[in-house]
Amino acid sequence: MIKRTSRGFQIVEFKDIYGTDCTLQKSSLAEREALWLGPHEASPQICIPGKGWQPVPFPEGTLFTTRMHLDKKAVRKLMVYLQNWLDHNSFDKPRAKK
Repeated sequence: MIKRTSRGFQIVEFKDIYGTDCTLQKSSLAEREALWLGPHEASPQICIPGKGWQPVPFPEGTLFTTRMHLDKKAVRKLMVYLQNWLDHNSFDKPRAKK
């Protein structure tokens, strides 16, 4: 479902296959059309032998960049690979049979 941010920009909220909260959001970037895509928050972890993956403590106020800021040119390039993956389970374009 498409929602709106507090500033009125479109946002789609979804979960990835691990249940991580993610968003696809229209950017407020003034000089060109762009969007944000990725997890809503970082969840840094470290693998500790015998304990598995454990959260990593960081000082309050630490900033983690979690979302990609993509313009239309970047999205257009990625779409080719994503569509190939959807259609053929590969990033490569299928080759014509001889």
